[in-house]
Amino acid sequence: MVLSDYVVDHVLATETVSAFIHHQTRWTRGNRSARPLGYAGLIFTHGTATSLVFLLATGGTVLGWFVLSLTWALRLFMAWLVGVKKLKDPVARDLLWLVPLRDLVSFALWCYSFIGNTIEWRGQRLRLTRGGKLVSLAPKPAKVRLPKPSW
Repeated sequence: MVLSDYVVDHVLATETVSAFIHHQTRWTRGNRSARPLGYAGLIFTHGTATSLVFLLATGGTVLGWFVLSLTWALRLFMAWLVGVKKLKDPVARDLLWLVPLRDLVSFALWCYSFIGNTIEWRGQRLRLTRGGKLVSLAPKPAKVRLPKPSW
C-alpha cells in the first residue's frame, strides 16, 4: 500500500451561524435517513458530550471528573496529533482549544437531527422520506386550463 504525499485542502466560505446550522442539519438528517441504525450508533463517538453528561449524572463525583478529564485530554491529544502533528494545519494549531466546543456543537446537532425530517437546500424546503428520497414542500402550481379555441 502506498499513501499519497499530497494533502487535499479546501476552504469553506465564511458562513453565518444560521447558514452553518442549516448546512449541518441537512447533512445530519441526510445521514440519519440513509443509515438510521448506524447513525443512532454515533452516540458512542460523542465522548466529549457523553463524559459531560456522565459527570452531571454522577453528581460531580471523583469518578465523573476523572472520566471527563481523561476523555477530554484524549480528545485534545488526538486533535493535536492528527491536525497539528500529522497534517501540519496552522488553523488546527491555533484553534485547538475550540475542539471541545465544536464537539459539543456536533453533539447538539446530532440530537437535533432526530427532531423532524425537513431540510433547506438551495432555498428550497424539502422533506426526507424513510427511503431517503427528497420531497419538495413547495406548494404545487395550480393547473391552468386554457379555453378551447372557438374556431
